[in-house]
Amino acid sequence: SSLHAFGSDETGQGFADGNISIGFDVNFSSMDISNGFMNVNDAQSRNWNLNQVGSATLENDAFLDMMGSCIGCGGSSAGAYGFIYATFLSPNAEGVLGSFGAQTGMEEGPEAISGVYVGDRFSYP
Repeated sequence: SSLHAFGSDETGQGFADGNISIGFDVNFSSMDISNGFMNVNDAQSRNWNLNQVGSATLENDAFLDMMGSCIGCGGSSAGAYGFIYATFLSPNAEGVLGSFGAQTGMEEGPEAISGVYVGDRFSYP
């Protein structure tokens, strides 16, 4: 599979294609999405690592709730919350597009990332 993703952090610095991993399991029988994850290395040398909480209904602009951590946020590590939106493309869902974001809830103000992605040649169970 191939994933192309682009985005920015809260200071407007972009991050390069290849520094973002996004994935999930799609079950067409039960019409749900599970085991979603995102891993982002941003321009400030932080590593955002989040996993899906619960499952999501398979629909256009499906919403996946995410939770995890940011290594390098606040000088060390912090809890992080995020999301992935996903819309599957073509009759057999060979592609997917959507957006993603994450932020910390630190007292001095949230550190954050956001972006969009397009994927193709995916295989689903």
